[in-house]
Amino acid sequence: MILSLDASTKSTGYAIFDEDKLITYGCISASSQDNIKRINKMKEEIAKLLTEYSSITTVVIEEVRPDMGQTIPQTMKVLFWL
Repeated sequence: MILSLDASTKSTGYAIFDEDKLITYGCISASSQDNIKRINKMKEEIAKLLTEYSSITTVVIEEVRPDMGQTIPQTMKVLFWL
């Protein structure tokens, strides 16, 4: 199984695939003003997915690159932490 993540600073989309079949998908949202609290919430929810779908062998995460355009430096820091 594959866990695919599209992370952002306030919500992270996920999809779980078994070969070419979509098993489930959703969005993890974190509304705290504190970056660390948001990251910790997302980390906990991703850990739950990994526990629930213990057959996951691969995790794919969208690449975060500093040359992606007009992204604010603080946002880039949070994305790198995440």
